Amino acid sequence: MAQTFTSKWTHLPDISGAAIAEARTQAHFAVQWPGRFGRAYGTPAPDDSHTSLTWDASQSALVNGIEKQKVSFAFPAMTLTIGNQDVLALEGKTESDLRVWIGNYAKTLGLDHTLLDASLPYDMPPSELASGAKYGGKEIQAGTAYLEQLYGNAASLLEGVVQSDSRALPARCWPHHFDMATLIALEPQTSEESKSVGVGMSPGDDNYATPYFYVTPWPYPPANRLSPLPAPGFWHTEGWVGGILKVGDLSDQANPSATLDAFVLAAWKQAEDLLSQA
Repeated sequence: MAQTFTSKWTHLPDISGAAIAEARTQAHFAVQWPGRFGRAYGTPAPDDSHTSLTWDASQSALVNGIEKQKVSFAFPAMTLTIGNQDVLALEGKTESDLRVWIGNYAKTLGLDHTLLDASLPYDMPPSELASGAKYGGKEIQAGTAYLEQLYGNAASLLEGVVQSDSRALPARCWPHHFDMATLIALEPQTSEESKSVGVGMSPGDDNYATPYFYVTPWPYPPANRLSPLPAPGFWHTEGWVGGILKVGDLSDQANPSATLDAFVLAAWKQAEDLLSQA
């Protein structure tokens, strides 16, 4: 395993958890539209990757994977883009407005726009956007700027992980949880019990309200076999097992990227060792 993964780290501003949460929720709703486009018109994949997004550093954007039918969401401006030219600023728009805009694009391609209305196979977090509220503007700019840097940092880490090990799958952002991750397949992924290690970043969820990096072995090893991780990392063992490093704890580190890399390396190695013994 490589000792260094993160080639580029951008300082994250110190903003409140509430500001991050509101921006995260609105961005989470927005990325459903590129995801919906992939779900409606992409070639179905067993792992649902046809709905996933990849990071485009040149645009600070998350982009769906449908060739010649790209739909992307960009931080921090909060815009949706079709191809490289048709841009919709989300400020002041509703979910219905976004549906009409994306639907019109589908019509121009000769696609059945009603496929965009299929129910998502998961629940979204509570938000007034679901009831017709409008996307925000200046009031969420600090949060969306933070998320731009956060996802850029995560992409840098994950690119390094993928390049370091041929078993690692391409890093993707998943619309369901809005996390960005790669999966290191320790054996052919032929069943739900096939061994793997996930490395990723969550912008915050029901487990931890603020963003965190994670390393998750699968199947989960017994908690009593885990050894401590380098501080400030730790093992989460309630309901699921994974190494956790809260992004907020990195702000106190002299070299945040080195601390992150050391955490990922230690958790990944320990996870893989435990799974090899199972």
